[in-house]
Amino acid sequence: MKKLSSIDQDSLEYVWNNAPNITTLHSAIGLLLAGQQAIIDLINDDDKKAKVQLYISSHLLQSINGQHMDATYDIKTESEYLEMVEKKSGALVSMACLVGAALADDKNNSPIIEKYAKNLGIAAQIDNDLCALFRWDEKNDIKTKKFRFQSCTC
Repeated sequence: MKKLSSIDQDSLEYVWNNAPNITTLHSAIGLLLAGQQAIIDLINDDDKKAKVQLYISSHLLQSINGQHMDATYDIKTESEYLEMVEKKSGALVSMACLVGAALADDKNNSPIIEKYAKNLGIAAQIDNDLCALFRWDEKNDIKTKKFRFQSCTC
């Protein structure tokens, strides 16, 4: 069996999972910084620029926290799983939607957009996790002994 190198140890199908971890880490940091530089260079409105940067930094921090919860298998209950998914995936989808809304000069709909987008991200992650249960390769959470929670009310 091949050694898995992704953060959550679930797939070798992506090229970045076959690169040395240090290369992947430096590439990710470089892309984040390039994105921040693009915001600085391309957005002329300082208020809009600040709002976009706030959305990105706050939501990326939430997502990293959720990813860490997932990667350390620190999930024991269904509510902890939902909290992790909201942070990990809900934050990323809501970040993208809020940045788009800010760039389109939306002034009134941010709370609605954030709630909708967060729920969309949660649903997408749950769907992804359910699909992983039925795979029997390296991406299967049961095969890799990655147990989400001990009991389910389903």
